[in-house]
Amino acid sequence: SNINCDEQKQKENSNTDSQRYQQKTFLYFIHPLSGYYWVLNHICFTENYLVDETQLMDSMNVLFVVCGEGLGHVSRSLKLANHAKEQGINCSFATYGKAYSFIQDRTDCPVYEISREVTLGGTGGYFSIGKTLAGIPVSLAKSFLTTWKILKTENIDLVVCDTMFAAGVASKIQKIPVLFMTNQNYFSSLAEPEAWYWKVFGKVIRKYLSFVPKRVLVPDFAPPNTISEYNFMIKEKNREK
Repeated sequence: SNINCDEQKQKENSNTDSQRYQQKTFLYFIHPLSGYYWVLNHICFTENYLVDETQLMDSMNVLFVVCGEGLGHVSRSLKLANHAKEQGINCSFATYGKAYSFIQDRTDCPVYEISREVTLGGTGGYFSIGKTLAGIPVSLAKSFLTTWKILKTENIDLVVCDTMFAAGVASKIQKIPVLFMTNQNYFSSLAEPEAWYWKVFGKVIRKYLSFVPKRVLVPDFAPPNTISEYNFMIKEKNREK
């Protein structure tokens, strides 16, 4: 009788765990903005980034380093930060351009201004990949230094990089875990889909994502409703990441 009771309890616990897993999976795929916090929470607890997880709500500091080109990046990062704040996590932002004032107007979180990583170049209103790439090294260096100073002066436990690459490197050097948010690691164009520079650029980004962040977060829906499927080339060994 006791054995039957134990077996019944184990079965109930197993069913409960299964339901929880299904619920988390549902949130992640069907409601990405709700699922973001689950990913953040999951990483903090299961990867042992924090020494004492009981102090998570009181002492964890998350810095969101956000691409300021347009408002798409900052909108989704702000949603993630709001979910984290509801759990008592301290959030701050580092960005530039219109995203800087956008965040200041919508949250009471500290907001730091950093340098942009890419300045789009061109002539006569036409985009130039050559001029754009030529300016990237200097822009990355400036972004790296401004982010480095923030990480040195603030007590940051986790950095969420929304398509900001220099910040990921600065964080890794300072041994701060990185969660990288992006919608692509493969690049092309309608005019030159097989151009050599797109292949090189994509390869560099894929190497970066396999080495720098602990986890890569793709804000998307589950197949067949995905909108990012054709923007990714993921090796089998990196799929879990």
